[in-house]
Amino acid sequence: MDVCRAKDSDSGFLEAATGSSDKTVKLWAMRYGSDPLNCVATLSGHRDYVTCVSFHPKETWLLASASGDRTVRIWDLDTLKCVGVLMSHKALCLCVAWSKDGKFLASGGADKHVKRLRWWRTRSVLVKPFLH
Repeated sequence: MDVCRAKDSDSGFLEAATGSSDKTVKLWAMRYGSDPLNCVATLSGHRDYVTCVSFHPKETWLLASASGDRTVRIWDLDTLKCVGVLMSHKALCLCVAWSKDGKFLASGGADKHVKRLRWWRTRSVLVKPFLH
């Protein structure tokens, strides 16, 4: 299973993130009008296949990934490090998406629950469940 999300960057690049059955998230970049996308980084940490990736809508250095290992990981794309692991599902995590303003992160899993998670703007691990 491969998943992909792409975004335009301010620097004239198309940037993409993919997740797949090899348990990694790969980051890709291409300058407009040039050769195909090139893999520029591989993010490792999930213990099962990656089901979904999502760029933060405002903070371009943040990416979320969901996995069959029942977790959501938050990645700092400047340092290429995982800055948060959310273990909120009892079965595989199928999807993850940021709210339009980037203040909330939602994840859905095979446990038939949607978990809403609040994110605070910081470079340290400060991702906490949002009580509804």
